[in-house]
Amino acid sequence: GCAKYTQIGTVRMGESVDSTAMDSSRESWHSHPEAVSKIVGVEQVLFDRHELTKFHAAVYLAVREARNLPEIAPEQLVWATAVASIGASEGDQNRIAGIVEDRVRQLKEADSRYGWLHGEWTHGLMSRLVKTWCCGLMIVDPQLVSKTGELLQWTHEYYGDEYYPNPEDQTEDWKEESMRMFALMIRSIVRAYPTATTKGIVSFSDMIDFSWAKYDMDTKRRNSEVNNLIPLKFVRMISVRPDEKMRQFFEQMGPRMLKKWGFVAYDNYESAVAGEGSILPPRLPSFVGGNHRVDVLKCLKALFRTEPEALQLCLDVFAELQQSGQLPCPKHMR
Repeated sequence: GCAKYTQIGTVRMGESVDSTAMDSSRESWHSHPEAVSKIVGVEQVLFDRHELTKFHAAVYLAVREARNLPEIAPEQLVWATAVASIGASEGDQNRIAGIVEDRVRQLKEADSRYGWLHGEWTHGLMSRLVKTWCCGLMIVDPQLVSKTGELLQWTHEYYGDEYYPNPEDQTEDWKEESMRMFALMIRSIVRAYPTATTKGIVSFSDMIDFSWAKYDMDTKRRNSEVNNLIPLKFVRMISVRPDEKMRQFFEQMGPRMLKKWGFVAYDNYESAVAGEGSILPPRLPSFVGGNHRVDVLKCLKALFRTEPEALQLCLDVFAELQQSGQLPCPKHMR
């Protein structure tokens, strides 16, 4: 449909394409004439768990039977199919199948660079994740559900020294670990929350403590690279309290790119809640301006509910950091 905008000073921020644009009456995948006999076993379990449609089945089968594609686990192909289909319409089947094929080919690179396919949570990576969530970045709370079905991810942009070093102290190993941690976190999110791939992710970020000194263009480039390789789609990215430099950054993007990437920004929390009332739940986390107290440990337990070994490692690391006094607790998380 048409783009909508919210005005902030002289900056017009475009809304993303509605992630529910696909025909809501589309039939279940079970109604596909070939799917019932061809999608069985693990594939059937995945299709039912993700509540995939007849459209998904058609794309999935077309890609699965394509020639010269690398061998891929059903889980990965389901994710790639679901993410690529967000916002698609009935006539897009061939185009979406082509996108999925491209995504599948990228997964080998995603694995070699970030461990997407075969990487495992290590003590170091888990420690990074626990500290990151305890500082209020990229948290998924199962208690907070979008009104429109997308997964919600919450962030208070914070780069305190207790978990985020100054640029001169950001070693290559630290940068590499950051990307691997992010990739494995997204992989765990899409395993725990099927709507992350079928509906996409809506992020809500309080920018008041954003640090341009620590989050430089090199960091932005690295983050873009990993986002382009893994099955991930942010359908809307809501920012609150951006500084002047961030406003200029949005303005330079222009309405078309803002719409494409789903960027929208607001002067304050109240205007964001009013402007995004059709998406946001009644209560929002306290660390982004709401009144819901997030239990980080419970959120981590929910994140790893389908990965027993990772869950145990997470619990062990959390306890170690807590006992040693190294578990971060910045002001906005108290």
